Amino acid sequence: MKKMEKLLLKEFKAGKMMRMMLLGGAVLFVFLTTQVFGTLYNSVQENVRQQAIDSVTNISELNAESIKQTIEERQNLIEALAIQLGDRPHSERQVYLDQMKVYAEIYRFRRLGLLFREDDKLMLYMTNGGTVDATGSYPYEQAWGANPFLSESYFPLEGGTYTVNMFSYPVIKHGPQGEQRIHCVVVGLVPSWQMASRMNVSSIKGDSRTFLMNSSGRAVVRPRLYEDIGYKAMNDFIATEPTIHPRDQRDGYFDYDSQTWYVYYVPLELNDWFLMTCVPERSVFASADIILHRVLVGMGILWIMAAAGMLAISFVMYRSQRMLIRTSFYDELTGIGTGSVLPILLRTMRKAEYDKIYVVIFDVDKFKEFNYIYGEEQGDELLRYIVHATQQALPDEYLFRYLSDYFVILLHADDDDEVRRKMDRLVARFVQDAENGITPPFDISAGIQKPQPGVSLRRTIGDALTARRMVKGLQVQQYAFYDEDVREKRVNDLEMESDFSRALRENEFRVYYQPKYDMSSGHIIGAEALTRWVKQDGTIISPGAFIPCFEATRQIIRLDEAVLEQVCRDMKSMEDEGLPVKPVAVNLSRVHLRHHGILDKIETIIRESGVDPRKLSFEITESALYEDSQRLKKIVDALHDMGCTVDMDDYGVGMSSANALAANRFDMVKLDKSFVDDISDQRMAEVIRSTISLSKALGMEILAEGVEQKSQADTLVDWGCTRAQGFYYSPPVTAEKYRALLRAEKSDDAPNA
Repeated sequence: MKKMEKLLLKEFKAGKMMRMMLLGGAVLFVFLTTQVFGTLYNSVQENVRQQAIDSVTNISELNAESIKQTIEERQNLIEALAIQLGDRPHSERQVYLDQMKVYAEIYRFRRLGLLFREDDKLMLYMTNGGTVDATGSYPYEQAWGANPFLSESYFPLEGGTYTVNMFSYPVIKHGPQGEQRIHCVVVGLVPSWQMASRMNVSSIKGDSRTFLMNSSGRAVVRPRLYEDIGYKAMNDFIATEPTIHPRDQRDGYFDYDSQTWYVYYVPLELNDWFLMTCVPERSVFASADIILHRVLVGMGILWIMAAAGMLAISFVMYRSQRMLIRTSFYDELTGIGTGSVLPILLRTMRKAEYDKIYVVIFDVDKFKEFNYIYGEEQGDELLRYIVHATQQALPDEYLFRYLSDYFVILLHADDDDEVRRKMDRLVARFVQDAENGITPPFDISAGIQKPQPGVSLRRTIGDALTARRMVKGLQVQQYAFYDEDVREKRVNDLEMESDFSRALRENEFRVYYQPKYDMSSGHIIGAEALTRWVKQDGTIISPGAFIPCFEATRQIIRLDEAVLEQVCRDMKSMEDEGLPVKPVAVNLSRVHLRHHGILDKIETIIRESGVDPRKLSFEITESALYEDSQRLKKIVDALHDMGCTVDMDDYGVGMSSANALAANRFDMVKLDKSFVDDISDQRMAEVIRSTISLSKALGMEILAEGVEQKSQADTLVDWGCTRAQGFYYSPPVTAEKYRALLRAEKSDDAPNA
C-alpha cells in the first residue's frame, strides 16, 4: 500500500476499527452466538454512521475554508483596487477601468467596475464598457455606504439567467481640510454558481450537498443545482427547524422524501452566514449493505464459518474505508492525492522529515492554449504524463494535483542546492520526452518555499505561487525560490504593470541615444536607441527592473513598438533639419520575436514614417538564438528583405558558437562589455582576437561595447576592431543632445569659408 494511503487510513483510524471488530466478534461468538448477529449488525451500522458524520464534518470544514478563501481573495483584491485608486491624485475613470480588466479575467468576475453617485443617481461603469443605472437597487445602495460589503445572491440589473454576489469597497478621497468622502465604489460581481463551485468537495459518491445561508434560512450563494433533491431536502429541513441559526458547529439528522439525511453546519463569521452540508443515508450505506449481507448470510449458513465471516467483515470494511478515502482525497483523472491531503500529511509528518520538506507548486504555461490547439483529451493526457514523468524523475517525493493544471510536490532536500538539482532533473525529463516525441512540447513555471514554524500551509503555498509568478513565461528559467526580495519585487512589478498604459500615454518612456564611434577617425557612425522610464515626479526606474516585468506581461511588445515609432520620428526630424542621419539600432526583445505580427508591424511603422530602412538596424540578443532558431532565421531574413540591418547583441554572454554566427546573416556582432573589461587578460585577449577574425571571415562588422578607457580603444584598433560604444566616447544622451553631437560633427566637416 502506498505510504500516503496508509497515512490517511491511520488518520481516520481504519486499522483500529478493524481490530475492534475482530475482537468484538470473537468475544460475542464465544459467549453468545445468538447475540452476535444483532450486535454485529448494529455495530456495523453505528460505525458507518459515525464515518458518515466524520466525513460530512470534514467536508463541511473543507468547504467552509474553501469558500472563505474565495471570498477573502476577492475582498482583498477589491480593497486593494479601491485603495490604489484612492491614492491616485488624478485618475481618469476609463483608464482605471482598462487597467482593471486583467483582474476581472484572473479572478473570474462576471463584471468588474466603478460605482459613482451622479445627480442623485447611482451609475455603474464596467470594464466591459457597459453602464448600468443602479439607483434604488438594494445591493448597490448598501454598497455605497458599506466598508466593505458582500451581498447575497441577486439577479444582476443588466440581466442574466443566473444570480450574482457583489463584492465592493469604497474609494475614499481626502478633501483640502482633511475630510473624507466616498469618491466611488469598486464593485465586483461574481456568479453565485462560481462561488458555490468552491464548495463541491466530492464525497459519498458525490451525493453530498452544501448550502451557504443567512440566519433566516435563505440561500445567499445559489448553486446551479439549486433545485435538485439534496437542496430540496435541506429547504424542507430549514422550513421545519424552529431555530436554524447555530452559534457553534452542530450535526444531526432529518427525514425527507422517505429517507434519512445527515446534516452538519458551520458558522462562517461573515455577514452572519453559515454553511450547511447534508448527505443521504442511502449513499452512506451503499457499501455497508454489501458488508451486512455477507455477514448475515455467511454466519447463518455455517456456524463454523463465524470466525472467517468476522474476518471478511473487517476486511470489507477496511476496503470500504479505503474507497471512501480515495473518493474524498484522490484525483480521479491522475490517480494522485488532491490538495486536501496536504495539511493532513504535514500535520502528521515526523519532525525530522518535516524539517527537510520544501513545498513546490507548478503549473503548465499556457495550458488553455494547449487545450485549444491539441484538444481537451490531449490536455488530460498531458496531465497524466506529468504525473507519470514526475513520479519517475522524483520517485521518493510526494506529488499532489492541487487545482486544474497546478501540481504540488513535497520535496525532501537538505538545502536549496539539492532542490535545484532535483528540479533540474525534472525539467530535463520533460524536455527530453518532448524532443523524443513522447509528448507535445510544454513549459512549466514553479515556485518553491520552505515551510516556516508558525506559518500556515495556505501562506506557504501563497508564497510559492508568488515566486512562480516571477518566472511565469520565462523559458530560460522555470522555477524560483521565494524570499523577501521576491515578495518586494512582485509588489513593485504589480505597480509597474498597473502604471504601464498611463506611462506610455504620458510619454514617460524616453528614448536615449548612445552614439557608436569609428575609433580610428573619432566620428559618429550611428547610435543605439535605449529606453529610460522617467516618471512625472522625476523618479527614474532602471531598465533592469521594468524590462523583465514587461516581458513577463508581454507589455514589452507595445513598448518596443513605441520606441521604434519614436526613433523613426526623431530620424525624420533630423533629416528635415539637414543633419546627417546616422543608422540607429533598436532592440527587439525575445518576447517580441515570438509575436506573430512582428514583421508586419515593423514594416508598417517604417513605411508610415518615411524613414530609409537602410538607416535602421535591429539588435537581437544572442540568447534568443537558442529559443527558436528556425523562426529567428526567418525574422532575420525578412528584416534584410525590408532593407534593414540586423546585429547580434551581447555576443559572448551565452553559449556562443561559430554555428550560431554562420546560421544567420547578421551584419554586425556586438562584443559584450564583459570581454572588454578583461581585455588585459592574456587568455581573454586571444578570445577577442579570434572573435574579430571570425566575424570578418563571415563578412560581419564587429563593434565593442562598454569601452571606457583609451587603452581599451587603442588595443581594439590594433587588433582590427575599429567600432565601439561606451562611456569613453559618450554615455546614452537625450535626443536633443544627440542632435547637438551631430551638428558639431557637421560643423567640423564643413569646408572652411
